[in-house]
Amino acid sequence: MLLDSRHLQTVAAVADSGSLTAAARRLHLTLSAVSHQLKELESLFGTALFDRKARPIKATAAGERLLACARAALPLRAQAEADVRALAGQTPPERLFLALECHSCIEWLL
Repeated sequence: MLLDSRHLQTVAAVADSGSLTAAARRLHLTLSAVSHQLKELESLFGTALFDRKARPIKATAAGERLLACARAALPLRAQAEADVRALAGQTPPERLFLALECHSCIEWLL
């Protein structure tokens, strides 16, 4: 497994929000997905990145180092994407999120 931007986004979200649940909401992921991503990273590096028993959750020394890299790399990646899209004459892609409260309306919504 290689380190990619989704891992860096997860580390930043967990550190910023102070909990896995809040990070999952922020990233529009399930709690399980965030937890699995952290476990992937921890097994990749062979060390814990966060002290999960602390409230709010705290980064370990290894987590702090990865967080510093995430804070440097993520804005550069976003700027690079924006620059290349501008040079190509493209506009940034837009997203539409839909949420359903009840399953009875799924028939007509789709």
